[in-house]
Amino acid sequence: MNNRRFPLIIVLTVLLICLGAVPAGAGTGAVQIETGATNIKVGDIIAVSVMASNLTDLYSIDMGIMFDPAKLQAVDASGNPVTAVTPGNIFNGLPASVIWNTIDDTNGKIIYGCRILTSLEGGQDAGIDVTTPQTVATFYLKAVAEGSGVQVEFDPSFAAAEGQGILFSDSGTDNISSGSTNLNLNIAAGLPGGSTGGKESFPILSVPPSYFEQWSSSF
Repeated sequence: MNNRRFPLIIVLTVLLICLGAVPAGAGTGAVQIETGATNIKVGDIIAVSVMASNLTDLYSIDMGIMFDPAKLQAVDASGNPVTAVTPGNIFNGLPASVIWNTIDDTNGKIIYGCRILTSLEGGQDAGIDVTTPQTVATFYLKAVAEGSGVQVEFDPSFAAAEGQGILFSDSGTDNISSGSTNLNLNIAAGLPGGSTGGKESFPILSVPPSYFEQWSSSF
């Protein structure tokens, strides 16, 4: 065997060992905006969740989401206006603090941020590992106008320097790289006469008095 092959074999062996010691996808998180049905109609209210996974030493989250206010409105499950999202369980019950939580329904903007409390605040100084999908936050949207390809998306202007709409940070305040997936909706027309809580409304018929006079004279 040619002795010049030995250095190459050694290098390849070490490389394979190193690759095998690192779990696939380690260091790269995944986050997505999701809902049940994406084909909806005007008047429908959908529950939207922001789900994240594969995050190492997660300590804080900063997020900006945008939607088209001409086609969607932020509401609660009953259709009433709201000004904040519902925090998720991503920190697994650890003491945490919500930094900001606002919904600007006029401009279609959502801003949400939270972090684990430090040990001085009754929490801990280390982050947590998030492997399986966990909920960052949830909110409801009501479809108010028709449209195809209506986006609910992470706002890249939220963290313009990074060009991202959501930032995950570890306990050393370093960013955790992640890939994001937006939500795409198709909104069809509602029921004829408008939607009233899922029930169709009908116009009240106007009957002329002469009809009743003719009906009573027949007896």
